[in-house]
Amino acid sequence: MNTDRWLTVGLKAVKQAEAVILKHYHAAESFVESDQKADHTPVTAADREAEHVIASTLRKAFPDHGVLGEEHGRQGYGNEFEWLVDPIDGTRFFTRKLPFFGTLLSLRRLRSDDRLETVLGIVHLPMMNKTLFASQGHGTFLNQQQVRVSSVDTLNQAYVSHSRYKHIVNSRTIKALKRISRQSLFASSLAVPYSIQLLCQGRIDAHLEVSPGSLWDTGAMLITVTEAGGMFSDLAGQPFRTTSSAYLASNGLVHPQLLKVITGKRSSKGTK
Repeated sequence: MNTDRWLTVGLKAVKQAEAVILKHYHAAESFVESDQKADHTPVTAADREAEHVIASTLRKAFPDHGVLGEEHGRQGYGNEFEWLVDPIDGTRFFTRKLPFFGTLLSLRRLRSDDRLETVLGIVHLPMMNKTLFASQGHGTFLNQQQVRVSSVDTLNQAYVSHSRYKHIVNSRTIKALKRISRQSLFASSLAVPYSIQLLCQGRIDAHLEVSPGSLWDTGAMLITVTEAGGMFSDLAGQPFRTTSSAYLASNGLVHPQLLKVITGKRSSKGTK
């Protein structure tokens, strides 16, 4: 499968969206104005405009592809291919002018056996000028340089990031996080797009995400991690599904140890 043109257009689309996002970011004196959506999450004019730019670019280049975005929903239907767009992942960071937000873009394919597979993903951090991208079978790259996950193989030497404490809502996960904090070398809450870039570069060794959100929040994460040599699973060690309530992304080497800490059982059946 030749993904070169899809990736070229996808990268072009997120760079076009960057111009829109940074226009709003720099125009704000202190906070970027936002509204509250029905799910109580914030949305800004930059979210809506950036998604429109991305969707328009993709639809013009690939009229037979569908586009599903966080802000505008489904725009066009594709029989085989559909793009998933999160124009600003981390809108709360964006509204406070903190640089850890990112644009997520992925392309999924409906196979002949009715299974969905992610064929490429992009995680772009506009304020850091860093673009992480991967396509199926071709590895993961950061600003055109190929990257790989770390070779750390013991939890007591591992750096682990995790989702916001507010998302860790049940006592089992809270207790698991406490155990991870005690047994790992370092554990801290970091923004997801930033964490995934660090993981794929080998600068941290795992990321635990609870309440991972919707389709557009996970596709780019899964393929960039696995193409960088890592592993991506639910907290039972099974392949991640869109219905999964959480995921563990890691360098693969510490994955069984982290799953044991979380669940008390060893497993390694996640996507790798």
